[in-house]
Amino acid sequence: MGLIPNSVFQFDSFTGFVMGEELILIIIMFAVTIIALVSIIIWDGRKRKKSNSMKQKILGEKNEEKENISTLEKQQNENPLDVLKERLAKGEITKKEYGKLKKYLEKT
Repeated sequence: MGLIPNSVFQFDSFTGFVMGEELILIIIMFAVTIIALVSIIIWDGRKRKKSNSMKQKILGEKNEEKENISTLEKQQNENPLDVLKERLAKGEITKKEYGKLKKYLEKT
């Protein structure tokens, strides 16, 4: 009998050598742990990506609401003649329509 067992050179907790079945169990447990960690990391990444897209959607809606509110406030604070000039400049009305509307607004 020699110091090296008949099986492959493996370590055990008591004698310094591990039997074949124990080594396979350790390898399986290690593989399961690695697979679980990778799955958690991938799941968390997808969850964060979804969360970020939802945040961006919500922020986009809030910015749109702010723009609508600021546009309404601007329209309420503007002088009607300024609005007419702006519409003329944009080409929404002709000079003739501008003149008629200006006279109407000056009367009221």
